[in-house]
Amino acid sequence: MKSIVLIGHRASGKSTVGFLLARELNLDFVDTDQFISSQTRVSVSDIFMGRGENSFRELEERALLAISRVNTVIACGGGTPMYEGSYKVLSQRFGICIYLKVSPEQLLLRRMNTAGQMNRPLLPGYKDVLDEVYNTQKGRNQVYENLADISYDCTKQSVESTVSGLVELLTNHRETGKDLKCPKPAMKSWI
Repeated sequence: MKSIVLIGHRASGKSTVGFLLARELNLDFVDTDQFISSQTRVSVSDIFMGRGENSFRELEERALLAISRVNTVIACGGGTPMYEGSYKVLSQRFGICIYLKVSPEQLLLRRMNTAGQMNRPLLPGYKDVLDEVYNTQKGRNQVYENLADISYDCTKQSVESTVSGLVELLTNHRETGKDLKCPKPAMKSWI
């Protein structure tokens, strides 16, 4: 089976859904942030603070190239597709790209109520969690939609129902061999 690549905003459930989806489909699982941390022995937060975002984005691109193999579910960081190099790697279609779509209100609730989410540093340039959630949605949604083979709205779904819905979709795709959707053209200008 091709790799399955999960993209979406911070707190959309990429890592949790990805781990469970991989287990359900008997595939390997890789979280790009964890992969980078294990390779560099430095936390993502420390890389951002010490080396800067551009350095981290270059590490993400290298991570994608290193883990772009079959039979793997890959959970990308929220900003991964926003970096031109990573976008190009993801758009080469080494796997089925799934955008886990979540409303800004639900993202905000998840950020406020999930252990560990509130301790994560804000992305640079945002004054608070509310500002970050709403403004990253504006800038990222179209990029995610352009890249995704499937946009899966999991706003009102539990993790378990999201995983079972994705398993059903992917199983039907595998059995019928039909494309999930037509590939979209590469972005013409960069963000």
